[in-house]
Formats: sequence, structure tokens, C-alpha cells
Amino acid sequence: MKNRNVQLLLLAVITLFACRKPKPLDIVIPEKNNDAVVTSFAADNVIVVSAGYSAQALKKLDDTAAGFIPRDLLMDSAVVTIEQQGKQQYKLAKASNGLYMSDEIKLSERAEYKLMITDLKTGKITSASTQYLPFTNEAEVKTTFIAGNGGDSLLNVHVAVNNAEANDKYFISYTTLEQLRKNTKLPGLASLNKGIKSIVSFEPKKIQLIDGNKALSGVLEHNFSINATRQDTIVIQIARIDEGYYNYLAAYKRTGYLINQLTGEPINLPSNIKPGYGYFALYDTKRFVFDLTKK
Repeated sequence: MKNRNVQLLLLAVITLFACRKPKPLDIVIPEKNNDAVVTSFAADNVIVVSAGYSAQALKKLDDTAAGFIPRDLLMDSAVVTIEQQGKQQYKLAKASNGLYMSDEIKLSERAEYKLMITDLKTGKITSASTQYLPFTNEAEVKTTFIAGNGGDSLLNVHVAVNNAEANDKYFISYTTLEQLRKNTKLPGLASLNKGIKSIVSFEPKKIQLIDGNKALSGVLEHNFSINATRQDTIVIQIARIDEGYYNYLAAYKRTGYLINQLTGEPINLPSNIKPGYGYFALYDTKRFVFDLTKK
């Protein structure tokens, strides 16, 4: 169970690798304590926080915990709490190394929430604050094959979000069930399945960001194309997020895959983790599932 759940830290690992800088050949890099790397999601009243460490350029990492996540990058002994401003504080239970969760927190629209992580090994305290924004808009998603009859085909996705306001920010994430099976083994907890899909779908080039400023008469429309087969099932999710998380995702998307190309644009990811990397965000998603075998 531990090795299966630990793969949920994929997004955090992507983030920390994107933040690493290549070591200059003529400069000695001093040793530095690991900073925290944090990410989160909420789904069906379940809140999950993943906590790990940034990689040290000169340190050899123990990679026996999982196929691609070194054990040294997992915060396996911590007290993790979330508190709504002025209200009850909740302690998250440890689900596996680096993964903490709770199903007791009832999120309130536009309420402020503070995350506190106390690393019991180092004594370091990491904190972050965010605002919960539920998805209350009516939305419609349509998919149409525009090229290809077999194998990989091109699928057009049209999204329309109603009652969008000028200062609203949204992301659209998408994946196929086949891609999910390749990237993660879903645990048996049915309540976590949708949230896990949220994290797996957070690969660069699988996120679309849309801004309420582009809405016409309150309707925000967006079109994009993806590769899919006629044997796929597509999972598309839409969420309303705050401007800080929107900027984080925009910068994250520019990093490319696990490590930004050395010749590419240098990217500094914004963060609300103090001190550390990543982003603590709580949001609600509206999900659409399309069985492409019926198209």
C-alpha cells in the first residue's frame, strides 16, 4: 500500500526537479538543509497533502522507497494540520510516507485555511495559507474527433463556463484512463480515486488555463485539441482557482517535463510555502467523462 500511495507525490517531485538549478562547473555549492516541497488537493470532502524535501545537488539519494521517488525526498514523520481562520484545527492522518489526509474538514466557500507542517525529524515548521473556491458555475464540455480513424487521433475539446466573472481564474486538466493506469495504481479507497486523477493529470501540456477576462456575456469558452484513440475514455476536470495558484500553474507549465531544458527559459516557480517550494491550494472540480468508443 505504501509504494502504491507514494506515487501520489508525482506532482511534488515534478515541482522540485523543475526548481533545481544545474551546478556550475567552476563554483563550489555549499551543503544546505532540505527545504519542504508541498502540494495538495481536495476531492469529495477528502483533503490530501503531500510533503517532501527538495533535492540537494551534492547528496546521494536513497532510491529504494519507490521506482522514481527516493526515500530521502519523502517527509515520513510530520504533524500536519489545517485550520480555518478562527475555527477548529484538524490534524491530518499519515496515509503513507509523505502523504497525509483527512475526511473531517468541511470546507467553506471563500474561507481562509492555514496549513502547518512540523517535521518531527528536523523540528522545522512549514506553513501556507489559501482560500477555498468551490466550482459553482454551470459548465459544458463537448468532444469531437477532427482527424484520424484509428490509432492516435486528434480530438477537439470545447469548454464553456457560464456566469464567469472578469477576475475568475480556471484550469482545465485532462487525461485518459489508459494514461492513468500507466502512471499510477489507484488505492482501494473509492473516495480518493477522483482526487488521484487530479494529481496524475497535472503534467505539463495536460493543463489548460483560462481567464475570466475573456468571457463574453458571462460565458467563457475555450477550445483545445488532444491526442486520443477511439478506444480511450477521457477524463476532463474544470476548477476555479485563485490568482496565486493560477500564476503557479502558468509558470509550472512553462517548465516542460521533469527537468526544464538547459537551453530553455529559466523558470522560478512562485510558491506560498514558507519556507519551501510547491503550492497549497484547495479547490473543487467539476468532472466530465467521455467514452470515446461510442463516438
